[in-house]
Amino acid sequence: MADTLFGYAGKILEVDLTTHSTKTVEVTPDLAKKYLGGVGFAAHFLWSRVKPGTDPLGPDNLLMFMTGPMTGTGASGTRWSAAFKSPHTGAWAQTAMGGDIGPELKYAGWDGIIITGKSDAPVYLSINNSKVQLKDARKLWGKDTHETSLAIEKELKDRLVKVACIGPAGENRVVIASINSENFRAFGRLGGGAVMGAKNLKAVAIRGTGEVKVADLDAFWKLVEQQRANLLSPDNYWFRRWGTQTYNEWLNDVDQLGRKNFQEAWLAPDEFREVSAQYLEKTSELGRRACIGCANRCSTMGIVRSGPHAGLVNEIDYEGISNVGVGCGHTDFRTYMPVETEIEKQGLDLISTGKTISFTSELYQRGVLTKADLGGLDLTWGNTDAQIELVKMIATRKGIGDTLALGTYEAGRKIGHGAEQYAMVAGLHNEMSGSDPRSSAAMINTAYVAAERGSSHNAPAGTWDAPDPVWQDKMTLFDSLVVCLFVSVDGWGSVNPINPDYLAMLNSATGWNIDERGFLQIGERIANLEHAFNIREGFRRADWEYLPPRMFEGLPTGPNEGDKLTPEIVKSFLDELYTLRGWDVATGIPTRAKLESLDLKDVADELKV
Repeated sequence: MADTLFGYAGKILEVDLTTHSTKTVEVTPDLAKKYLGGVGFAAHFLWSRVKPGTDPLGPDNLLMFMTGPMTGTGASGTRWSAAFKSPHTGAWAQTAMGGDIGPELKYAGWDGIIITGKSDAPVYLSINNSKVQLKDARKLWGKDTHETSLAIEKELKDRLVKVACIGPAGENRVVIASINSENFRAFGRLGGGAVMGAKNLKAVAIRGTGEVKVADLDAFWKLVEQQRANLLSPDNYWFRRWGTQTYNEWLNDVDQLGRKNFQEAWLAPDEFREVSAQYLEKTSELGRRACIGCANRCSTMGIVRSGPHAGLVNEIDYEGISNVGVGCGHTDFRTYMPVETEIEKQGLDLISTGKTISFTSELYQRGVLTKADLGGLDLTWGNTDAQIELVKMIATRKGIGDTLALGTYEAGRKIGHGAEQYAMVAGLHNEMSGSDPRSSAAMINTAYVAAERGSSHNAPAGTWDAPDPVWQDKMTLFDSLVVCLFVSVDGWGSVNPINPDYLAMLNSATGWNIDERGFLQIGERIANLEHAFNIREGFRRADWEYLPPRMFEGLPTGPNEGDKLTPEIVKSFLDELYTLRGWDVATGIPTRAKLESLDLKDVADELKV
C-alpha cells in the first residue's frame, strides 16, 4: 500500500504502553479519501475507539499524532496534528504544531502514531524509520522540556533527532499541560501533556531518512513554486517581515488587545510603542526561523539584551505578547519573555497559562486572594519574578498551584467568593486567547463559542452578524492536510485552502480527481464527526453558549469605547449557525439527514437521531 498510496506513507504506528507492544494500522485509499489525514484521521479513530465516558487521563484514552498528505512534501507550512479526549473539557481536543518534527515522522515512514494504554514506569518512544523502541525514561522524569530534548539527543547520539516531550506539568497531570518541541513549539491547548503524562510517556523521538512520493511530481512542484512566489511577493512583505506580530497594531487599533485579564483591550500610543513589531524589531530581534521548507519564515527569534535575564532567547509572537505580555500587565519584552520561557520549560499551554496568571493577578488585585493564599507571592501586575514562581507552582501543583492546575473556571469555583466570573473562559469553559471579542470593528472571534474544542483562537464560523460554517470546514481541511493557515492566500491567514491551490496540490500529490464540492464536503464531514463525538459525550448547545460576564460590559477605553456583546447577539449567531449546519437549534444535535448526506449513517445510528 505504501508504494501505491501517493502522498502518504500508507501506515500508522500503534503503540500499546500497557503491554509495550506495537502494531501497524493500514491507511487504506478509502480512509484517506474520506478523512484526508491529520484531525480527519484522528476524529475517525477517536469516534470509533474511545467509548463515551472514557476517563481522559485513563489508559483507554487515545493520544494521536497525525500527519496529512501535504506533510513533508516540500509545500510551505506543512505540520502535524495531535488529538485526544481533553482532561480540561472532557470533549474533543485538537492542536497543531509546526517546525520539523511532523515531516520527520513522514520521512520515517509513518502517517501517524496512536498511543493507548499506560506504561508501568516512565518511558519514551524512539522511532528510527521502521525501528520502534520504548526506552527507559525514569532518569528524564522531572526534567523540563528543554533539558529532556537535550538529554534524548545525547542518549541517542543524534543531534538531528526530533523530540516532542512533556515537562513537570504533564507529569503532574495539569489539565493545561502541553507537549513541546524545539524549545518554543508546542501542541499547546487542552491538556495533551497531561494525557501523555498519565500514560507515563515522557517523549517521542523521531528520526526519518525516507521520502514522500507524489503522483505527479512536475505538476505538484509547479504549484509549490507558485505558492513560494506568492509568499515571497510584496503582498506578503509585512507578514514575512514580522510574522504574527503584524497583528499587534491592528488588534490594538480595534480594541482587541486584551489587557490585564480583559479589564481593558487597548493601549495608548506611548504604552503600545514597546510591544509594536517595529520597536521589537529594532531592540530585540535576533533573526528569523522557518518551519521546514516554508518560504514564509514567520518565526521571529528575539533576545533579551539587558536586565537580569539578559541573553535569554525565545520566539516573539502575537499570542505571547497578548496572553503573557499585555495580558499579564507587561509592556516590556524584557519582563514578559522570562515568564513565557518558564511556561514552555514547564510544559504548559501558553494561552491558558497566560490567562491563569492574569486571572490570579486580578483576584489578588481585588483582594479575593492574599499573599498568604499565594504562598507569599506579590502578584501585582507585571511582577516577573512572582509570575515565574506561580508558573512553577502550577506545574508542580504546589500550594495555590494545585487549584490553578484545574483550569481557571474550576479553580474559580473552588476558590469561591464569585472568583469564577473573572475566569476568562468561553465555550466548554476553555480559556480565551488574547483577543477581546467585544469591539464592533472586529467581529471575527466567533470561535470562542463555535469551535468544537471549545473556546479557540482559530476556526471562527463567520462573523457575529453573518455566521458561515464553511469557514470552519475550510479550517478543518487545513488541519487534515496538515498545513498552516498562515501560508493561505496572501499569507495573512485568510482561511481558504482552495484559493492557494491546495485542492490542485492534493490532486497532483495523490493522483486523485476531487472537485471543489467534494473537497469541502470532506471538511464538513470531519467537522460533523468532531461535533458528534462531543454530542455523544453529553455536551449540548448550552455548553458552548458561554462567555464571561465581562464580555457583556462595554469596553472601558479605546476608539470603540462602550462596544460590547450581548446574550442576544450570541444567541442569534448560534441559532443561524446551527440552522445552516443542519443541527437541532435547541440542542446542537445533528439531524439524521445531515449525517447521512456526509456518509456518516453509522454515526446517526449510534446517536439515535
